[in-house]
Amino acid sequence: MARDLNLPVDVVVVLATIREADSLALSSRNTYLDEDARRRAHSD
Repeated sequence: MARDLNLPVDVVVVLATIREADSLALSSRNTYLDEDARRRAHSD
């Protein structure tokens, strides 16, 4: 899409995902999950 619109966008760096002890990605959104939701989030 950026290319189609001729936007000057470059991807500079891609970093590894930092994970918490229970293997979920370190994310401010994950702080809203209760224990059961955290278990279900990484059981897929």
